[in-house]
Amino acid sequence: MAGLDGSELVEVIKNGVKILVQLRDLSNRVRIIEHEGTSRKVRISDGGARIRMMNDGASSVVIPTDADGSFEDGAPNAFEVEQAGAGAVTILFAAGVTVDTAETLVTAKQFAVLYLVRVGANHWHCSGYQVAA
Repeated sequence: MAGLDGSELVEVIKNGVKILVQLRDLSNRVRIIEHEGTSRKVRISDGGARIRMMNDGASSVVIPTDADGSFEDGAPNAFEVEQAGAGAVTILFAAGVTVDTAETLVTAKQFAVLYLVRVGANHWHCSGYQVAA
C-alpha cells in the first residue's frame, strides 16, 4: 500500500454539515512548491501550499477561472506565493476572474509573500507584502 500524500479527501462535519476536505488541510504542515520557471498557473492541487517562485527574472502566477482550475466551494482554495528569487512576482488572472486587493498584485521585494484566498465563484482576495498602489 502506498503512503498518504495529503490529497486524499476526508469527510468532516462542520456546524452540522458534512464537507469534504483534503487530508493535508487537517495538519499544520505547509506544502512547499518550488517553481523555477517564469509563469505558473495555479490549480486546485496547490490549495494550502506555498508556491516559491525561484526565478531571478520577473515572473507571474496565473489564476484561472473556476472551470479551468477546477476550483469549487468547500475545497482548499487558498495558497501563498513567495518571491524567492530576485525577480518580482505578478499575480495575473484569466478573463472573468476578479481579484480584490488594497495594493497592486506585485510582490514588494525578495522573500515577500502574497496570500490568495478564493472568496466566491471566480472571485479572489489578495493581501501580503505588495508594491503600493
